[in-house]
Amino acid sequence: MRVSRCCVFTTAGLFASCLAVPAWSQGPTLESLEDREIVIEESDPVAVDPAVQLDNYRRLMELTREQDPATRVRIMLRLAQAELEASADATDPKPSARKVVQLYQEVLAQEQVSINRANVLYNLAQAADLAGEQDVARDALNSLIQEFPASRYTPEARFRRAEALFVDGDFEGAARDYEWLIKKGDTTPFYRSAKYKQGWSQYKLSNNRESLNEFTSVLRLMLGDRQPSESGDLDTSGLSQGDTELAEDSLRGIILNFAQLSGELTPAEYVDQTKSRSFEYLFHKRLFDHYLEKERYTDASETALAFAERNPEHPESKRFELGAITALEQGGFPSLALERKEIFVKDYGIDRKPWFGQDPLDVPEVRERLDKWLDEITKLYHAAAQKSKKPEDYDVAAEWYARALEIFPEADDVPQTAFLRGEVLFEAGRFDDAAQQYNQVAYEMGEHDKAGEAAYAALLARRKAAENVATDEQVEQATLRFAQTFPAHPDAANALALLAEDRYRAEDLTGASEIARQVIAHEPAATPTQVADSWRILAATAEDQKDYAAAEASLLELIALAPGDNSPALRERLAAAVYRQGEAQLEAGNDAQARAEFMRLQELIPASNEPAAQIRATALYDAAAASIRLEDKPQAINQLNSFRSQYPQNKLAPEATRRLAALYMDTGDKRAAAREYAAISKQQDIDAGQRLAAAEQSTTLIAETGTTAEAVDAYKTLFYDYDIAFPTQVETADKLVALYGKTGEEDKADFWREKLIELDAGAGSQRSERSRTLAAQAQLKFAEESGEAFVRARLGNPLRQTLQVKKARLEDALAAYGKAADYGIADITTAATYRTGQLYYRFSRDLLESPRPGNLDAEEAAQYEVLLEEQAFPFEEQAIDIHQANMARAADGIYNEWVRKSQTELAKLLPVRFAKTERISEQL
Repeated sequence: MRVSRCCVFTTAGLFASCLAVPAWSQGPTLESLEDREIVIEESDPVAVDPAVQLDNYRRLMELTREQDPATRVRIMLRLAQAELEASADATDPKPSARKVVQLYQEVLAQEQVSINRANVLYNLAQAADLAGEQDVARDALNSLIQEFPASRYTPEARFRRAEALFVDGDFEGAARDYEWLIKKGDTTPFYRSAKYKQGWSQYKLSNNRESLNEFTSVLRLMLGDRQPSESGDLDTSGLSQGDTELAEDSLRGIILNFAQLSGELTPAEYVDQTKSRSFEYLFHKRLFDHYLEKERYTDASETALAFAERNPEHPESKRFELGAITALEQGGFPSLALERKEIFVKDYGIDRKPWFGQDPLDVPEVRERLDKWLDEITKLYHAAAQKSKKPEDYDVAAEWYARALEIFPEADDVPQTAFLRGEVLFEAGRFDDAAQQYNQVAYEMGEHDKAGEAAYAALLARRKAAENVATDEQVEQATLRFAQTFPAHPDAANALALLAEDRYRAEDLTGASEIARQVIAHEPAATPTQVADSWRILAATAEDQKDYAAAEASLLELIALAPGDNSPALRERLAAAVYRQGEAQLEAGNDAQARAEFMRLQELIPASNEPAAQIRATALYDAAAASIRLEDKPQAINQLNSFRSQYPQNKLAPEATRRLAALYMDTGDKRAAAREYAAISKQQDIDAGQRLAAAEQSTTLIAETGTTAEAVDAYKTLFYDYDIAFPTQVETADKLVALYGKTGEEDKADFWREKLIELDAGAGSQRSERSRTLAAQAQLKFAEESGEAFVRARLGNPLRQTLQVKKARLEDALAAYGKAADYGIADITTAATYRTGQLYYRFSRDLLESPRPGNLDAEEAAQYEVLLEEQAFPFEEQAIDIHQANMARAADGIYNEWVRKSQTELAKLLPVRFAKTERISEQL
């Protein structure tokens, strides 16, 4: 807070003359004057140099130390005054002022000397203030006021003490002194200043009404009934700068008090109470400005409106109305500002209250504000309605648009405003009202930029109004009127397209197609989407009428225009249209043309996983069926292969494979047929018997046409992967023995020989002549391998060890041949018997031919020979017996290769007995 400290000092009470010092002359010396009383006589003042005067007083003080107190007091008072005057001109007055304080304090201490105590206390306070010794100054003032209440110095002392108390923050103490001075009235020069400072003291004490009264009193004293300017400036003509500042600061105090009393006391109430209406505009204007500066925008607005409402004819009342709105806008109170703007628009736009005697619309400033605020109000209510979606909010927005049209019916933006009103009505769901408003904009306001858009909006509103109706006459009329009036509008073709869809939904297929063709032929050209929608209607109509050729043509156009994500569904419909044409040819008995349609579909629709591919697949299969009926087997094979490769998961794929197998057999391609039968053998849509039959057929064909390795794989697959019957198991194993024998893989052939033996052994009641024969052959093969092992075993030295090995292998071979003979198969048994006889004979020969020990003499050698013959002879006899037993089977009708071989061996072993028999046998 800016507070002026008014410290007023007077020179009253100072001595009027200076001490006169006579000129020096012949006479007594200074020393002779020590004991003489010095008498100072008063005389008229003489102008002297202040510095010389001050120096003289100081010297005099030194010379009069022993003088009587009264004389010395007078000298001290003169010196104090000189020092005080000198300090006033000094850059730093404090050093001189402190000396003065000391001198006055010494004077006051001389109680036996009569002095003007009030004057001394006054001057002491002044000196102490200059010296910065405020406590001393305050004590001096307190003493002066207390001891000399009627002194001429007391008013100033009171004022100076009040100022000091104010600065120290003792506002109550200051207020008491100011009040004392105020009661003295204008008898003192401090009256006006005291009232001004009393105003600030009461303000500091929050006594706002008392403060307000004092400040207002100061203004009355200084301004009288002068009126402020329009801007709120005071009329201070004739006032000094200080008085002007005092008046301005008093006014500032008044405004601060009103700000503090906000809600308790208004400027209007105050001026009524104090009969100060001449200040009413000044107070409101300055308080309004203050609130704006302090960003108390709502208070500013209320202050402005309060004045405007009380003073409607005041030259500035209208500006206060505008200022109230501006304040709310600056403060960020759009809702409050909106309320005031609405009132302003209603008052001056709708009700046309005079603006100082003029039509508001004839006042440029008002017209501009009305136009601006109407635009703002309508947009705000429109936006609020869009946010809340409440019907009542839309109604308010529509009403404001209507008011705008009423206030400015000839404005350039009337079509735009009317269009926006249509928008609000549309958003509110008042579609009939919206359509009427749009139609006015489109067809009744001449040419303007919004006409076409409004016409289309009217159509949309009609559509919304008829949303639950299949067809609506008003919608159709609005569409045709719009398209005819605004053919170049970007939505004209779209409107026709919508109408075409309406007719299609109403099952007016002829009408729908007619409008759709108009869209396709529309100039300027319709958008690709609009054209696509029209082709879609034409395609749907053709499908509905089963005109599949026309549907195909429309769908081809549609696919060329449709976005990629729609193409799969469209391609499915296209595929169906073409397929239906093929079906029609089938129904007509024209297989060749049907096949052509089905194959055309293959070119038209790519192979993929989309729905159209299912129709494509069926068409390809049906084309193959037509080829079969046409006896075009190569073409059928190609089509079925293509079908199966493209659609391996199709439900008809297994049947395609079965058909291919039959076709390959018919055309003599057994190898391909084998492949297909192999595939059939794995199909799960047929029973196990069918799969087994296919597997057996496939194996047979592979054996006929494939490599040995392929045949082996086929037989093994048949054996292991299928539940084949026992006879088939035996034959399969036998085939594998033969195939491995062909490849020279005897170890693998032996595996399957063992499998034959195993199968026969476990066959139980299923055991057959064939299974025993094959098992016997397998066992005979194993026996022959054992016999060969026996032959490979050589007798040598030491004989005992090699003989043991030889005998062991003999026993293995004999046992193996015995197993083969046990099957009871004549050929195998006679072979085994022959081989057994040969083993015994060979063993006897090997004994006789074995190496002789090298350390035998002749006699020992002879004895050794005899012993060998004794050992070997029984085995030879055994061989003869076995061959005889084998030969005896001839009596049972068994006379085969092995019987004859036994006979031949007997002829060699017993030539006398069997040679003749052998010759007879040979003749036979």
